[in-house]
Amino acid sequence: SSGINAEYGGVLFTVHMYSSMYHTNAQQAIEFFGLVGNVCAIAMFASPLAQLRVVLETGSTESMSFLLSFMVLVQSLLWWWYGVLVQDGYIQFPNAIGTCLGLTQIAVFGYFRGKQPVTVSQVLHEV
Repeated sequence: SSGINAEYGGVLFTVHMYSSMYHTNAQQAIEFFGLVGNVCAIAMFASPLAQLRVVLETGSTESMSFLLSFMVLVQSLLWWWYGVLVQDGYIQFPNAIGTCLGLTQIAVFGYFRGKQPVTVSQVLHEV
């Protein structure tokens, strides 16, 4: 946990130093941090899909959190709508992608609903 925090601290420090050195006016800094924020938001929205391989191998969504996937969908949809209302592309873009990723995650839950999970012994027996 402390190693991850140190990595995030290092990334934030690097982003800050880059911004300080190369972006002298406010508009450049806003665009730079908007892009960095978009990349971070999209990575966060896609994080539950990291378990997709396990879900496809086992046929079970036990390794995914439905509540997290549902909340990704809800919050990204609401923030996307807010971005539309205020006409801010830095809010609209990552949240439109987040909405699509949230729908994908919910679709995975819908597809695998009611299916019996494949056990490790069944997988090993097939090999």
